[in-house]
Amino acid sequence: MGLLVLCCVHVAAAWIQARKATIPQCAAGVDLPITAEILKVAQRSEGRWVLDVRVNSHFHTQAQTQFLTQVQTSTQAQELPRDHRNSDTGPAHFASAHLNLGSQTMDNCPSLEGKKLRLQWQQARGPKVGEKLRAIVRLKVPWGQSNPKAFSYERWLFASGYAATGYVKHVHQLSPVQDESLRHRWVHRIRWALEQQAIVRPNVLQALVTGDGGMVEPEVWDLYRRSGAIHLLVISGLHVSVLAVMLLALLQFPLRLLGFWQRRDGATLLAAALVVIGAFCLAWFTGFGSPVMRVAVMLSVLLVLHWEQRRAGLWSVLALSLLLTTLMVPLQAFRSGFWLSYGAVAVLLWFYLSRRPGAAYLSGVLQAQGVLFVGLTPITVLVLGEAALLAMPANYLAVPILTLITMPCLFLGLLALALAANDNYLLVLILKPVAQTLLRLADFSVVLIESLLDSLLNSVPLSSASVGYVSAPIAVAAMVSAVIVLLPIRAYFRWSACCGLLMIGLQVAPNIDFGQFCVRVVDVGQGSAALVDTAQHRLLVDTGPGWGSNSLAASQILPTLRATGKHSLDGLLLSHTDRDHAGGLDFFRRYFVPTPELGPQRCPHRETWQWDGVVFTVLQATGLSTQNDLSCTLLVQTQTPNEPLAAFLSGDISRLAETQLLPHLPTDIALLLAPHHGSATSSSMPLVRQLSPTFVIYSAGKDSRYGHPHARVVRRYRWEGSRQLNTANSGAIQWCSSDPGDVTTQRDTDR
Repeated sequence: MGLLVLCCVHVAAAWIQARKATIPQCAAGVDLPITAEILKVAQRSEGRWVLDVRVNSHFHTQAQTQFLTQVQTSTQAQELPRDHRNSDTGPAHFASAHLNLGSQTMDNCPSLEGKKLRLQWQQARGPKVGEKLRAIVRLKVPWGQSNPKAFSYERWLFASGYAATGYVKHVHQLSPVQDESLRHRWVHRIRWALEQQAIVRPNVLQALVTGDGGMVEPEVWDLYRRSGAIHLLVISGLHVSVLAVMLLALLQFPLRLLGFWQRRDGATLLAAALVVIGAFCLAWFTGFGSPVMRVAVMLSVLLVLHWEQRRAGLWSVLALSLLLTTLMVPLQAFRSGFWLSYGAVAVLLWFYLSRRPGAAYLSGVLQAQGVLFVGLTPITVLVLGEAALLAMPANYLAVPILTLITMPCLFLGLLALALAANDNYLLVLILKPVAQTLLRLADFSVVLIESLLDSLLNSVPLSSASVGYVSAPIAVAAMVSAVIVLLPIRAYFRWSACCGLLMIGLQVAPNIDFGQFCVRVVDVGQGSAALVDTAQHRLLVDTGPGWGSNSLAASQILPTLRATGKHSLDGLLLSHTDRDHAGGLDFFRRYFVPTPELGPQRCPHRETWQWDGVVFTVLQATGLSTQNDLSCTLLVQTQTPNEPLAAFLSGDISRLAETQLLPHLPTDIALLLAPHHGSATSSSMPLVRQLSPTFVIYSAGKDSRYGHPHARVVRRYRWEGSRQLNTANSGAIQWCSSDPGDVTTQRDTDR
């Protein structure tokens, strides 16, 4: 109990320290010259990189001014398209040629030395780990979107130890790698060795060896994630366990032949000790990930118990390893992989400690995957929000190939390649072809796995491939049912408990009366997405920002949709085609097939329809030249005789379009989604006076570089007595006509 209390205190202290270790306010939002070492490189798209860097120093006033002047006279800063996501996972934000020092000098600002930053960089050539970067950066405190059941990017940043996020505005110098660490040398050699073999998936094979999946293609990540086999894509507990068994078998025999000390199992103990050392070395090499640390600590606990000739239950070993891992890497407790890793072992122990596992490998794998699917699905739903329905067949296909072919061939191939690197001509002649054959076989097995997973996913509709996004009580009830199902009790009791497991497939039922409606504005940063719900129908208005094949549709909008109502859409309205509003359109077209659509090209002005006693009207200005002014806007109204309530979702219209639409808009509406995110070109005084909304919602990014919402716009709505909210501060915001005087925000307080 004392160790448990110590762990809780240690984790809480580590979390508080992580939040306090963020950059000071004087270093946020200004052009800051720094020198830093690149720790990690990930490619998001062609020419777009995400870097983890450790700050060595930042310049102060004189050096800073000199550096900025030098940059300003030597180059023009680049300008990217304006529509972007206000988060460091979207396209990099480049300012104009003017570089801004900010109102404060850096003389009185605390040093950033030693802080870990996550930066975007748009550059044709990819940087390398270990290189020294001297650049101008723009930083902000870690922040992320806040939506129901959606991925918390902000929590992930703090748990990963980042002090700030930002982007590189200009690189003055990129020094070559000097005094490269042992780990960096190994990583570079492994990557170079794989790239020389003319194989298809060098990035995936590198991830399986080093645990660094930053270079793995986004579509490959998505394939493994949707199929429920994401745990196989980087170093997992399964990989380490397989390698530990292989290493133990290889070491035991020669040690016994050498006749180590008189103790009967001396050779086994020494081999086990070497395996434990190897496991911790692998944990260090792969960045102390949760699965690797779990296996390393559990092996060390078992070794100590065996050395001391003491007996302990496996549950005690698991609990002790969890506490020790938490003490060593406390912030891992805030990562979902930590709990899923230990949850998987707990499920297997719960099932097998009262039974005998299958003797044959194949039957053992089949049985284990079935047990993990039953026991881990409710845990996955509780931790991640959703669980892949295809996880069991996907792992049936992938696990045997990965454990029997990919991992042995990959590690043996790299070992053979390393041995062939010496000057012995005979070794090179023999081992090099062997290494090439093994690595190509490993690569072929990875391609085979991807083909099988892709075929499996194509066999079911995209919207039917997962369950989840239920309330926490339902997920806990499903976990209790899974515990009963895995008990060695009579079959009819287990089949009865399966009914409780089925609860995780339930859909959330919105509690909306006939004639009423709710509007939920999703927090998507600098962009727009909103859900309009009636008693039986759902309409999605805009699909959030996107860049290339990436968008917030899957990570933020879809979880919000599934967690707050039925898992379907009755319509999709796109206000206009700019990337901050239409970034997720392709995703939702694939996900919900078919879905009736309205948009700027098909937006019949003043067309009206009714859903569940609520009136919907689309409005569009004509004869204007910009996409913003041609936004397809939506007016939603109740038909209450005494006091009808209205909400207006206005797209990105400016004053010109507002003037055309004013005659078709009511007065004194309840809710307004502010035109153009609160831009100074919109929300004219006539519109503000006529609508006089009770609530105004700005869908904008945190510390928007466009200054949204503009101070003049905020002042106009304040004069009308409107209550103004910003998704950047409040997270997702919901307003319902049944309670028109109040709103619900995802964040408890504005920050």
